[in-house]
Amino acid sequence: MAYSAEELLSYRRLLKSRSRWRLITFVVILLSIIGLFISFSDGEQNGSDHIARIHIQDVITTDERRAALLQDIRDDDAIKAVVLRINSPGGTTAGSESLYEYVRYVAEKKPVIAVIDEMAASGGYIAALSADYIISRETSIVGSIGVLIQWGEVGGLLDHVGVKLNSVKSDPLKAEPDISKPISAESEAVLKKVVDDSHQWFLKLVETSRGLDTASARTLGDGRIFSGKEALEHKLIDAIGGEMKALSYLKENHNLENLEIENYKPSQENKLQDLFAGNISIIQILSQAIGVENTQLYKFNGILALWKHN
Repeated sequence: MAYSAEELLSYRRLLKSRSRWRLITFVVILLSIIGLFISFSDGEQNGSDHIARIHIQDVITTDERRAALLQDIRDDDAIKAVVLRINSPGGTTAGSESLYEYVRYVAEKKPVIAVIDEMAASGGYIAALSADYIISRETSIVGSIGVLIQWGEVGGLLDHVGVKLNSVKSDPLKAEPDISKPISAESEAVLKKVVDDSHQWFLKLVETSRGLDTASARTLGDGRIFSGKEALEHKLIDAIGGEMKALSYLKENHNLENLEIENYKPSQENKLQDLFAGNISIIQILSQAIGVENTQLYKFNGILALWKHN
């Protein structure tokens, strides 16, 4: 089929237009990513005395950048106090333990106040326990003091579709539980011991941090959640309120007033390297930049101190 000169010219214009828009889209995305890397910083660091605000959000895992940030905050004499804004259902017990230890390290030199927004459950509550003073809204979700190990069991499905998973193990307890078959009593006992040990660690943390006796900590540590109002009644938090309450506390107890609050975030200087290495996706970078973490992207390892993960 022959095309007229006008039709060919229109087709070439269309191809050029598409190519031009593809190029513009690519440049916009590239500039946006570069802008994100440039805009991310540890904090404003204006040199004058101020209060650092750190957001503990979504799923908590071990985070070396967050640890480095807390180290820097501890060493910065211009930072007179720290406010942790917590909105987290928890995460891994190891990640929560690491966060707790680094915040307590900061608290050796300056006051740390936790302000619970929507929730501080499981590992999120461990983060709150790291503070010197805990504030919550009356309607916040607090608690879920407990740990778990989860796995799926798909043996019936595999049998139905004719798939069999084979393995050669050095011992029967190696790589247990096996999702292709029901868990043995011996394997379940081993997992229960690991969970119980971690739960006891969590309970002891609650007991020592909140000044509770062992029996009270055990009663409150059965995995249930509390409203902020209930948490105050059970001495799991110190006060009802928000960030203004935290500022009042710092004024009354540490003579800190008329100080600006500055947001601090973990350094993102290695994000580009992680991107090219395949350790993080563009979606993760963009979601972190706008403050919306996609928790579906996390891969969990180890024991969980987690209330709910959708």
